[in-house]
Amino acid sequence: MTRRLWWSANGVVIDDSVIHALVQRLGGKAEAQTQERLKGVPHERQPQRKASEVALLMMDGWFARFRGPGWGKRTTQKERVEWHEIKNGVFYLHEQAGQTEGGRGVIADKTVVRWQGEPLELGRRLHWEASAGRFGASPGEAGAGRWHALDLESGGGPMA
Repeated sequence: MTRRLWWSANGVVIDDSVIHALVQRLGGKAEAQTQERLKGVPHERQPQRKASEVALLMMDGWFARFRGPGWGKRTTQKERVEWHEIKNGVFYLHEQAGQTEGGRGVIADKTVVRWQGEPLELGRRLHWEASAGRFGASPGEAGAGRWHALDLESGGGPMA
């Protein structure tokens, strides 16, 4: 079995399985914290901001390579590599887009959400994050700086 070893700046050797276990444990903690946060109602951080005319929402997906059950084995009947779709969502207000002196595009403030799993969960998380102080108030509230969620599965009408 091939193992990968990592050396730290002070010369300590660490097996890659230790790093993998640490990432899995901390990822689980982060997901639990996110689920707890998503239960609450998002509150706007800039209620005094004037209404925005245009907001942009971009969604995309790409495939990432993961370790399969046969990873690192000399001989195996199991897949060494598994491919999983990662879904991305980006939301920002039009007035937050600009350009550098060289013409390169920049965005002053945006919300980026990545998710591996059901597309509706990506939408739920992106909606919560975009509503949580950066771009608006609780879903469905109208007023300055607020935005309304659209039901993308049913043709883009407002969500109930």
